[in-house]
Amino acid sequence: MPVPEATFAYIGPGAGLDLIGYALSMFLLVATALSATLLYPVYKVLRWIRGGKSSSGSGSTTAQAPPQEADTNGPSTGGDR
Repeated sequence: MPVPEATFAYIGPGAGLDLIGYALSMFLLVATALSATLLYPVYKVLRWIRGGKSSSGSGSTTAQAPPQEADTNGPSTGGDR
């Protein structure tokens, strides 16, 4: 049985574009994960320096607005005359 010496393959434009898209998405995935891992300690130090909320607190993490005062002047008529 004869065995070919060299095999040539052609990757068409569709498969080539898929490969480029896959490679780009993998690069962005790794870059995002790496930057998040490296920048998280910097972010925490900056929050500590600025006096931001600490992550060790056991209280609520959402800020509450102060209660609104009731309007005791009556209905608005569009101006004082």
